[in-house]
Amino acid sequence: MWIAKYFGRLDSLVCSAGIADKGRLNESTTRKVLATNVFGTAAVIKALIPTLMRSPGSARVVIVASQRGHLGLVSGEALTQVETAAIGPGASVAKVEAVGRAYEALRLLRSGDASTQKSPSLVESGWPEGDVYGVSKLLGVAFAKALANELHNDNVNAVAVCPGWCKTDMGSSMAPRSVSEGAKTISHLACANFSDLEKGAFYRDGASVKW
Repeated sequence: MWIAKYFGRLDSLVCSAGIADKGRLNESTTRKVLATNVFGTAAVIKALIPTLMRSPGSARVVIVASQRGHLGLVSGEALTQVETAAIGPGASVAKVEAVGRAYEALRLLRSGDASTQKSPSLVESGWPEGDVYGVSKLLGVAFAKALANELHNDNVNAVAVCPGWCKTDMGSSMAPRSVSEGAKTISHLACANFSDLEKGAFYRDGASVKW
């Protein structure tokens, strides 16, 4: 990878993948949102872990999530799966990604994109009826917690952050925050001292908040 080749190490990584399921929620938008926000994020993290571990002091990973991705979005079996993958014994990025794959399968089954109707339904499993974007950001927070659990002893910490509703192409001009306001906490976390970051925390406006 060229980062390792030309720089030799990586001290801070900001994962800011974000597309939304605006309009009709169908097979195509489901696949696109999850491919970008969940599986793309997982691929980047896994590819860069060796380079992050080369940081001479400590490395920080900041995953841009959203308060839409709060833990109350899921219940039952879905909640158990997310918590086990993110903060349970042996929590890992790979396990969170696997939860995302299982969710995708149920979501596509819901839209008729599967040959069998024998699997438990989306809602019965504790996932929301809609809001693929919210689920993708829930898994973004889970990635941060899982990575922090995996690599904290190797001086790699990971946190998630909600920038708030910002005036971007996705957020629209109706959003109350400017891009610079939304980026403030993100940039602070990316540059913060390792010891100043709460392990696997979820941040908003400079402070950790409840997942």
